[in-house]
Amino acid sequence: MVAVVLFAYLDANYLRSEKQFRRLYNTVARSSGKIPLFTPDPVDADEPLPDDAPALSNWRAAIRQYVPERSIWTSWSIAPFCIALILLGTGVFVVSAI
Repeated sequence: MVAVVLFAYLDANYLRSEKQFRRLYNTVARSSGKIPLFTPDPVDADEPLPDDAPALSNWRAAIRQYVPERSIWTSWSIAPFCIALILLGTGVFVVSAI
């Protein structure tokens, strides 16, 4: 079950990266923002924060960088598959413990 959780995390990070690069592509294709030429960084597609916006703490910035948001975890390509495998693993564990 640990392997299922690990692969779910990897899958969620991949999906998050894919969405970020898709947003970068759409921003460049529509010319809707100032993007540096040939940038490989999908963060360049994000809207700049206003000057009066509060700065995130280092802890929250790290969480945002390394943990995908809830919408990615609950997507159709991650949640049903991983939940089914965890339930199956739990069932096998319970049956083997009896």
